[in-house]
Amino acid sequence: MIRDSVLLTRAGGNNTKFATALDEISLKLLHRPVLQIEPVDIGARCLENIENLDLYDHIIFISTNSVIYGLGPLMDRWPQWPVKLKWFAVGDSTANQLRDTGIAPIVPQKYSSEGLLELPWLKSIQQQRVLIVRGVGGRETLKQALIKRGAVVDYLEVYKRSENHWSGEIVTPFEVDKLLATIVYSAESLMIFDRQISDAVRHLPLLVPSSRVAGIARERGFTRVFAVQPKDEALIGQLVDLKN
Repeated sequence: MIRDSVLLTRAGGNNTKFATALDEISLKLLHRPVLQIEPVDIGARCLENIENLDLYDHIIFISTNSVIYGLGPLMDRWPQWPVKLKWFAVGDSTANQLRDTGIAPIVPQKYSSEGLLELPWLKSIQQQRVLIVRGVGGRETLKQALIKRGAVVDYLEVYKRSENHWSGEIVTPFEVDKLLATIVYSAESLMIFDRQISDAVRHLPLLVPSSRVAGIARERGFTRVFAVQPKDEALIGQLVDLKN
């Protein structure tokens, strides 16, 4: 049987561009999000952080959803952005969401918290203030590292993640036989995905966004793991290699 499908597990989003890119290399998109994303009521502390945006030196958007759910409340209060504020996006997709609104963020070469921490603007930040826009919960690596460097760091938490439950396995045995590869975008998604699949899927190529997530995948029994920068061009390039 020809393996002509790619399983995409990221939640929501507009996958038209990626599906078109797959079609150009004769692959089909199988979209099965493992997470549901929902907005949350912004608490009093976060509302205060929005009100005090002009007191921050840096604002960091940690995902595309942080822009989708966080930029609106910020724009409602700030029709003009504070002049001194430096904008950061964890990766290219997040950056594009900001660019669509006229904001030109700084983006690290490595699309991760670790990549952000390598940026020169976030290295010498004693007594500077940083606002991180993100979902409820998640890794504390970025905040803890910035605090160790002397920064004052606050969160603006604007959405929550929950597991997307399926009545059976996330992919049927017939679909598994046609899968070329699976794409997972985070350690959290990987943990959920691991609970929803058969052993056969663990032996198919798995594309993950970093060496850290790749290590977790191998520990959980995935045998063909590739750490690939989570942008369409890099993913397509890896899929072409696998296809050939």
